[in-house]
Amino acid sequence: MNTGDNGTFGPVQLLETNAGYGLYAEPGDIDGDGSIDLIVSGYADNTIRVHHNMGVGVFGPAQLLVTDWYFPYSIAPGDMDNDGDLDIVAASSELDSIVWFRNDGGLFSFGGPIAQLNCARGLHLADMDGNGWLDVIGSSSCAADLMLFLNNGNGELSKGILIDGLLTYVFASHTADLNGDGIPDVLSCSPFRGLLCWYENQMMVGVEEWSPPLDGVIISPSPFHDHAAVRLSAPIGRSDVVELVDNSGRVSRSIVAKGNEFIMDGSGLAPGTYCLRIVRTDGTRTASRFVKY
Repeated sequence: MNTGDNGTFGPVQLLETNAGYGLYAEPGDIDGDGSIDLIVSGYADNTIRVHHNMGVGVFGPAQLLVTDWYFPYSIAPGDMDNDGDLDIVAASSELDSIVWFRNDGGLFSFGGPIAQLNCARGLHLADMDGNGWLDVIGSSSCAADLMLFLNNGNGELSKGILIDGLLTYVFASHTADLNGDGIPDVLSCSPFRGLLCWYENQMMVGVEEWSPPLDGVIISPSPFHDHAAVRLSAPIGRSDVVELVDNSGRVSRSIVAKGNEFIMDGSGLAPGTYCLRIVRTDGTRTASRFVKY
């Protein structure tokens, strides 16, 4: 424990002496009492458990949150469904999947697989597209893949977006604003290739600089794959211009639309973040961000 005296630490405090090949330990206020608890994955005994913080760094005995889960590897606590409490996302390399366990008042239920990833090992949660929902960055120990899975809402993830497919044995990843643009980037490493890599997040670059936000717009589904329905509060005029704009500000596609509702065709566009931009006859421009996978 950090004693607060110039970064000095006190003696080790053993919380478990038979941790069941505990692989990951993550901090998080799992019970919502304002104290940081400790969540542990037990690879050998197929459990996820928590040591509740009783205050001033005193932890209680292990409480089983999840039992009989097939070899949990990495874990990540986070509010996946935006209901105000911490859920748990876990990876299983044996099941090639990422799953989540929903926290409902301190009781955890299996939310099912939310993503498929061969030899899933590393997990990190962050809002990568700025929509207010935690997304999942997953890494593979055998497929050399570093993937981003966007949160559609309520903890459901979209089809993965490949960040890098040339790494080998990626065990972990993290996010931080590495270039000071206010957007989280991705940091990862490949120990077997001796690589330390960072990837600039371009999902939100320049969006606010292009145009003011477009109010009264509904894009469904979002994210979407090929086509999405668009509903506007203000109708499209006869001479208004409707465009799909990529992260660099380039027009990717012009759309023929009129009235308050139309179908947006995104087929053939590369996965990523775009803007639906409307240029009115008086010269005003408004835009609404969306994600295509």
